[in-house]
Amino acid sequence: MNYAGRVLADGFSGDFLKDALQHVPEDKPFRGPETYRRDGFTYKCTVDGDFEWFSGYEEIWNGAVKVYECRFHGGLIQ
Repeated sequence: MNYAGRVLADGFSGDFLKDALQHVPEDKPFRGPETYRRDGFTYKCTVDGDFEWFSGYEEIWNGAVKVYECRFHGGLIQ
């Protein structure tokens, strides 16, 4: 998988991102869950495709402010 993320505003928490990524669903083992909330932060992740070929986008909101985004893609290597 390749991914590139960036902090967009003050208020980003790397600890929250690490926590969200601990809740990855078994049926979509790419980054994190579709939605995860804790302490005023919201993590959202969307994925298109399957394990053979996929792309996705994740974002973190601190209240009403988007503070982080990441695009990722990947698939099987033969």
